[in-house]
Amino acid sequence: MPAQEAEYSILLVLEDPTQASIYAQALQRQGYRVWTAYDGEEGLAKLRTLKPFLAVLDALLPKRDGFVICEHVKADPALAGIPIILLSPFDVEAVKPLRENGLGLADAFLSADLVLQKPVPVERLLEFVERIREGRPAVPPLTAEEPKQTVLLIDDDRLNIKLLEVTLTDAGFRVMTALTGKEGLRLFEQEQPDLVMLDILMSDLHGLSVLTSLKRRAPALPVIIMTAHGSEEMAVEAMKLGASDYLVKPLHYQRVAAVVREHIEKSRLRATEERLTHQLRESSLQLMRRVAELELARRKLEQAHAELEEAGRLKTEFISMVSHELRTPLTNIQGYVELLLDEADGPINDTQREYLEIVLDNCKRLIAIANDLLDISRIEAGNLRLNKTRLRLQELVDEAVRSLHPQFQAKNLQLTLDLAPQPLWIWADRERMIQVLNNLLSNACKYTPAGGSVTVRAFPDNGRALVEVSDTGIGIPEQDLERIFEKFYRAENSRQEATYGTGLGLPIAKSLVELHDGSISVTSKLGKGSTFTVQLPLLEG
Repeated sequence: MPAQEAEYSILLVLEDPTQASIYAQALQRQGYRVWTAYDGEEGLAKLRTLKPFLAVLDALLPKRDGFVICEHVKADPALAGIPIILLSPFDVEAVKPLRENGLGLADAFLSADLVLQKPVPVERLLEFVERIREGRPAVPPLTAEEPKQTVLLIDDDRLNIKLLEVTLTDAGFRVMTALTGKEGLRLFEQEQPDLVMLDILMSDLHGLSVLTSLKRRAPALPVIIMTAHGSEEMAVEAMKLGASDYLVKPLHYQRVAAVVREHIEKSRLRATEERLTHQLRESSLQLMRRVAELELARRKLEQAHAELEEAGRLKTEFISMVSHELRTPLTNIQGYVELLLDEADGPINDTQREYLEIVLDNCKRLIAIANDLLDISRIEAGNLRLNKTRLRLQELVDEAVRSLHPQFQAKNLQLTLDLAPQPLWIWADRERMIQVLNNLLSNACKYTPAGGSVTVRAFPDNGRALVEVSDTGIGIPEQDLERIFEKFYRAENSRQEATYGTGLGLPIAKSLVELHDGSISVTSKLGKGSTFTVQLPLLEG
């Protein structure tokens, strides 16, 4: 029954004016009032002002696509009640898994009341419009019933065309008929069928002309030629022009449906193969472009890495050269200052002694810096050579403690030794291991307030020889613990204590320990003290 114009108005928002005109005429014949728009912005504006009973949207539109319009409409309380039919170029069945997996693309489809895959025949559109008008049945998005495959029959033989129509309709196909070539071409443009059955001889246009026109407009369209006995030569010519098959009249109607279904399936498979091949080609091109980009990035990284290595090498060589060149004059200065302090060439007064002692202290500090810089440059360059021998760890600890004992006495620090009674033999360079222990003991003395205590322990543990240097000093802030062994890094509270340091002692100690196949670690509590632990391989016996 025709709808009432006042109650049922429809807005068509379609990019193709011809398609919009065909739909509009069909809907108007059913009594609907129809408005049209040809881009997304115009369509959304008309939806808001006209508030139609129903909107039919292309999924892909200029300026603003149908997905966006759907989301706007469903989010607007004033428009949310307007049903929307979305015409999509995508395979509706292919989108179902996206909905099931909760992916974003499905949400765009879900915002519509109904999704139909293009091209949508007029009769099919009218069917769903009527169903919605009669009560908006619950037709969820992405679950529209599978459209029937459409066959267009073009033949001026009324009996043959009627028999084919009945046969194919009974087989489940949707059938359209045309008695002339011109009418057949018009229906093809309007309905976009899945297959055409075409008589070779007709009254207005020759079948070969119709075939040529069809293949020009839709090269992949399957066309089955029907020819009478004696016209097989023209059928062969039709095959050369792109026909899929030919049947000789009179037809075996019981076999026609199987032939039609076979060619539609072949066409669908070819289309799927072409689509997948195109997608594969595009993916391959994208992958090739990506590989080329990654290769270019890799080369740039290699170049940058080489430049950094060269810069590091030059820096190390420069530091090594400067340190080496500084040591000789500084050593000479130290020697002459010590001679003056010993009054080897005559007495000096108290003021002179005070000045010379200041010079000597600063000279020793500069020599220590030069030594540290020289050590770190040798370690980084891999040029540090170790003279390893079998050593007793307790003796190394005793030697280090003796050399620093005056410093502990000067600060009134209690120094406790807890050394294992059994010998702890290690394979090490004496000078370098003494350097490690001196660094740890010197730091403990430096950062422990007067009257505090320092404890040195040496003991075996699971095949390793351990040395622990614990103090009751200022401790290390937690945020500094991970960086304490970095070059030139000093904890914030150590800088506040105004104690001298280059930030190289611990990194050098760590490197030296690792060159002995050992490890060094630290635990600390701010304001309570720190414990540095050195682990070294323990020799048997």
